[in-house]
Amino acid sequence: MKNLIMFNLDKRVATLFFSTLVAVGGVIYGFKSTAQTSASAIPTSGSCALLMTLPVPYGFNVAANISSNNVSGVFQTAYNVIGQVTFLSATSGKFSGRIVNPTFTSANSPFIADEGGMVDLNDFNLSISPMSSSNGFAGGYLFSFSGTVQGKKVGFTLTGVSANNGKTIMLVSTGSGQINNPGFGPGSGLCQV
Repeated sequence: MKNLIMFNLDKRVATLFFSTLVAVGGVIYGFKSTAQTSASAIPTSGSCALLMTLPVPYGFNVAANISSNNVSGVFQTAYNVIGQVTFLSATSGKFSGRIVNPTFTSANSPFIADEGGMVDLNDFNLSISPMSSSNGFAGGYLFSFSGTVQGKKVGFTLTGVSANNGKTIMLVSTGSGQINNPGFGPGSGLCQV
């Protein structure tokens, strides 16, 4: 009888041990699956519509700025970007879109100039690389765009974070500029799948 009780007790302990092992294994596998999913949150195919708006500084002094053709009191930069990102893989894609440049003058502000107010970006190459604590922050991505506009090589970089299972990518521009020539500027926006 004592042997039968010990056998039943050993059987219960073995069952409890095996059940615990399976449960812990499932939790570890679940964590591993989640980590893999978040690391590959950038879409591998399909496209998203991109819309970015750059801020107009409060108290912007139009008269103190000079345009690229040395006209005082005129200032123009890339304030609105719209386009489409097509994903070829989780690390590459294509982009086509339009930059709309408002012009600011002391007489009437803002407006879109007849000439040079819009720049079209066609068939730009896109390279996507994950960030880490050594080159940014974990969970972030660098979106590097390159192409040509009127025969000149052009490039810009955006920092992105994927959300909503890769269906929404939040973006900010990270390109540096200079006084009176901010370049792409400090914009933010979304790419919505």
